Parts: sequence; structure tokens; C-alpha cells
Amino acid sequence: MLKYKTVCILYFVIATVFSQEAENSSKFEDLPFYLDDFLIVAGLNNGGLYFNKNNSETTYGYGSHFGIEHYQSPGMNLFINYGLHFNNTNFRQRSADIDFSLYRLEVPVFVSYEIPEIREFDFRFLLGFQFSYLLNATMSREYNAFEQASPDIFNYQPDKFSRFDAGLFFGLSIERENYYFRIGSTINVINLDPNEQGMIHQLHLTFGTFPFRFLRK
Repeated sequence: MLKYKTVCILYFVIATVFSQEAENSSKFEDLPFYLDDFLIVAGLNNGGLYFNKNNSETTYGYGSHFGIEHYQSPGMNLFINYGLHFNNTNFRQRSADIDFSLYRLEVPVFVSYEIPEIREFDFRFLLGFQFSYLLNATMSREYNAFEQASPDIFNYQPDKFSRFDAGLFFGLSIERENYYFRIGSTINVINLDPNEQGMIHQLHLTFGTFPFRFLRK
């Protein structure tokens, strides 16, 4: 719970600092306009393994993410989004009562389409890809002798987890003035453990703010 509070506090501190700067300064009026579409994002996710041989053994867990994003529009109500996130994903192996935590750098690249009829809220459909690199993985405890010998308990080894991963990204977003909200999902296609066919799946809620819009009067 502490890490979720930390993410929320960090997000609101950044937003507050930029809004206060906007009230006390006018020197940002000449900033390049492409900075107006620069985003600071943070959120929560519910992730775990899917399509694995031992699916009944594992359950999804809650994690968090934060990062930066930017988008550009080529026209025709289309936007190209890209960014860099730090992500923490957690899942539990129920048969052994062990929790696993993954810490990854993610690069989302996706296209969004704005529905003209709901332009007041910038309602958009999102579709694209997400690439990730595993920085670290931990487990709450080691397997005991019985669990290591049992043919019914797969022994996940964090040091053998795949470093590189990629998957499909899709979702919906709403943008209102200086704020942004997104609900989405990521379905990865590379096995987390080379000896087991389970892959990472996430559902995520993301909140964002456009800091340079606060600075421009």
C-alpha cells in the first residue's frame, strides 16, 4: 500500500508545483507549442500471467507505474503516442504461497483516434504496441525442499526470466483541459520463464497531466 501512496503523492506534488509556477510567472508564454502535448503519467495496474500451464497456480496482483509521454497529430483525428514508463507488476503463486515482483522499463507506442462527436472530452480509441525490458525481479521467499521436488509445483526462477518483452496495447482515453485519463490493457507475447509458457497480462488505470499547459497563460 505504501508504494501506491508514494505514486499518488509524487503525481500530485508535481501537478501542484507546476500550477503554482503558472500563477507566479509569465516567462513561459513563448515555449514551443509541441511541449503542450507532453504528459506526466502515473497509475495502478492489475497484472499476472495468462495462458500458462499452471494457470490455476497463479493469481493477479496489484502494481503501479509512472513515466512520461508525448503525442503528435498527423491530422485526420489521428494521434501518434509514445513514452517511457517505469512499471511494477506483481503476481502470486498460490500453490507455494510466494509473491513475485517485476520491475520493468516500458516503451509504449500506439495510435489513437479521436471521435469528432465527443471532441469536448477528446475521447479516443488506442491501439499499438508496448516494448519492455526487465530491470529486476524478486520473490518473497525461496522454494523449500518439498516444493522443489513436487512435480505439481512449477519453480519460477527470477534470474531466468526473459529480459525483453513485447505485446499488444489497447484502450480508451479522455483528455480534459490539462488532465488526462486512460483505461487500457497490455497482452505480452513472450514467455516470462523460458521453461513455462505463461506471459504477462495487465489491466491499467492511468492518470496524467500536461505540465507545460499550466505554465502557459
